[in-house]
Amino acid sequence: MSGKRSKVVVVGGGISGLSTAWYVKKERPDLDVVVLESDPEPGGTARSVEREGYTIDLGPNGFLTNVKSSLELAEELGLGPELLRASDEATKRFIIKDGKLCALPMSPGAFIKTPLLSAGGKLRVLMEPFVRRKHPDDETVFGFTARRLGLEFAESFVEPMVLGITTGDARKTSLDGLFPRMRQMEQEYGSLFFAMIARKRQGGGDPSGGRLTSFKTGGVNTLTRTLAERLGDAVRLGTSATGLERLEDGRWKVLVNEGADEEADVVVLATPSRVASSLVMPVSSELSAELAKLQSASVRVIALGFDRSAVTHALDGFGFLVPRSQGLRMLGCLWTSVFFPPQAPEGKVLLRVMLGGPVDEEVMGWDKERVVAKVVEELDQLMGITAPPEFVSDVSWHKGIPQYAADHPAALERIDQAVMAVGGLLLTGNAYHGVGLNDCVKHARITAEAVAAQVER
Repeated sequence: MSGKRSKVVVVGGGISGLSTAWYVKKERPDLDVVVLESDPEPGGTARSVEREGYTIDLGPNGFLTNVKSSLELAEELGLGPELLRASDEATKRFIIKDGKLCALPMSPGAFIKTPLLSAGGKLRVLMEPFVRRKHPDDETVFGFTARRLGLEFAESFVEPMVLGITTGDARKTSLDGLFPRMRQMEQEYGSLFFAMIARKRQGGGDPSGGRLTSFKTGGVNTLTRTLAERLGDAVRLGTSATGLERLEDGRWKVLVNEGADEEADVVVLATPSRVASSLVMPVSSELSAELAKLQSASVRVIALGFDRSAVTHALDGFGFLVPRSQGLRMLGCLWTSVFFPPQAPEGKVLLRVMLGGPVDEEVMGWDKERVVAKVVEELDQLMGITAPPEFVSDVSWHKGIPQYAADHPAALERIDQAVMAVGGLLLTGNAYHGVGLNDCVKHARITAEAVAAQVER
């Protein structure tokens, strides 16, 4: 490139964009890297605030250790001593049934006794090893689970689980998009039970899904803040990309709101898919149209701080999920101060409640007073709340959680083809290959490798 140092522009300073920039610098320190973030703070939805001794995660509250992506990144950044693993009580989780908290069965004996399934439902689950595997066409999460474990199991366990992860409808969510490992388990072992037995014998990871992990101070924000600090002046906050232009030499011009446009050899869009759709419209109407088809849902996260004496429940677990059949507005509640005690002052309780999603868009428009009153009312019914919260945090993420529709894998194939036709452009973020922190960090590393391959040395 005529002696000039090649440049990579990453649009979006959330966990995906920051991780991509970090890995590009690690893979190719000879490259110039710039991250453009429209907000005044880095991190996107992976942010936290500290108030009155509480640490409140505004979006994701950590990462699981069964996949090493985020753990390895944290250790690369020197954050190993700061890691905070969830307490042992986090292994106990609840589902609401008939207005009561019912513990998820974690042993054969507990499974036999659980009120969450009828005798027929339990028998159907035990028949899973005898269910024939299906040709690997995409199914919904609900359809796959109902086929292998029975309709009652899918309704009682899987529907609320998907609500808790994505706020979405398991009957409309792609299995291969959200839980590709479940498909792999069926194809490799012919049975989910056989797969879990084999993994246990091989020492192949924690069958519970790993240990939830955060940081001793600062919550999830510690990871994104440290990434931004290490990248230094490469991160331009309060700077929005407004469009893309192709230059005559094949390079890119990234149009910026303040007029300080950036030229780049490769552009990485680490934004929500709807933002990426708008940015690529001038250069590829086909790619723009495909990105516009991807769906996202809005979610509201209410955090409440109580004195411990104001909550009569034993608080002996991770929290609970709420099936829609139970008639509550809440999708679930996390007992944050139980599994991450440092995130609340001694003698206090920190609860985080999720609402909204495609199943309840109305609640997104409620004012703060109304939504908090409803949340406290429902918490009182389930957990016995005897006093008002000491403080409340109310955060809404407009179109903040991607929804992987049933055709998600096919949609990604069309998007990948359109991206390759454009050239010099890459996409990353939770809209594509997983919604969790681990997924974002894993794909950021893959994206950085693709950047390095596209730029001449």
